[in-house]
Amino acid sequence: MTHFAELLSLFLTVPTIVLAAVVIYLWGPKALSIARMGHPVRSADWFIIGVTIGFVGQFFDNLYWAIPWSLSYIESQHTDLFMFNGVWFNIPSRQLCGIIAAYCHIKSYILHVSCTLKEKKNICILNASSFAFGLLYILILFYLKN
Repeated sequence: MTHFAELLSLFLTVPTIVLAAVVIYLWGPKALSIARMGHPVRSADWFIIGVTIGFVGQFFDNLYWAIPWSLSYIESQHTDLFMFNGVWFNIPSRQLCGIIAAYCHIKSYILHVSCTLKEKKNICILNASSFAFGLLYILILFYLKN
């Protein structure tokens, strides 16, 4: 059953990569032009930038992980090398692009609904807390390992 799931995942990886590329092709130029503008960015602009960054991350994440999972399926001796080094690829493509895209979407929301000062403060606290909990999580893991 695991082999079927691997094949299904690899099958879905191809349209994910292609469709992510289409989104980047369609929205990327607009996102770049927004980034070059010298005036305040509107809610829709933040949303477009977030969508583009999110799909750039998804494109590269799926492109990379197609390699080790394909190697795993064919039982290649090179599988472990790609699996082991995948963490280095996750940082920019998955975590950083995801965080930046989320920031853009949150900024878009704040502008779109005209959040109150209290709502903005709560969102900032939640954002900061996510990094604090991330740090706490790795400190606990480091403690448990050592």
